Amino acid sequence: MKNRFILFTFIISIFSSCENKNSLVLNINRDYSTQNTTCYNLLSPSGQKFLITFDSLGNLDMVRNDLSTNYQTIYYNSNKQLHSIVKYINNKPDGRTYFFYENSGFLEGDFNYKGDIKTGNAVLYYDSSVMLKETMLYNDYGELYHRIKYDRTGKVIRKEGSDGSE
Repeated sequence: MKNRFILFTFIISIFSSCENKNSLVLNINRDYSTQNTTCYNLLSPSGQKFLITFDSLGNLDMVRNDLSTNYQTIYYNSNKQLHSIVKYINNKPDGRTYFFYENSGFLEGDFNYKGDIKTGNAVLYYDSSVMLKETMLYNDYGELYHRIKYDRTGKVIRKEGSDGSE
């Protein structure tokens, strides 16, 4: 029931973003179904394409905002919580990627990708809080070169590597 509400809300949001309110026609096509997944393609009246998949129990698994090689995908876990938000360029993670704790749904980590390689700064948070757990720096080759770990009070408990400053 909750998944139907999510799908209904998603469809309503598509309708509300349409420029021509007189032609509210949404095309929904069942693309494929396997033992574990059912996939639907949606085409909004404005031409925006979406791919939505459900697991074998009918739970929302994934929502993708385009059917090309450049898109953003929202993944859900088996607890029906948000799992991650990933932007793709040429079918590879590219840009900010967010991961969420399975049970609480709180933000777990924030990483930056460039062509499927972690780059720049990354952050991990403690569950059910906004307290930093770790900060990390990656070079352009995806190699971790600096890490700071924090306790739950925000106190630095460990530093590893070089921060690039001289």
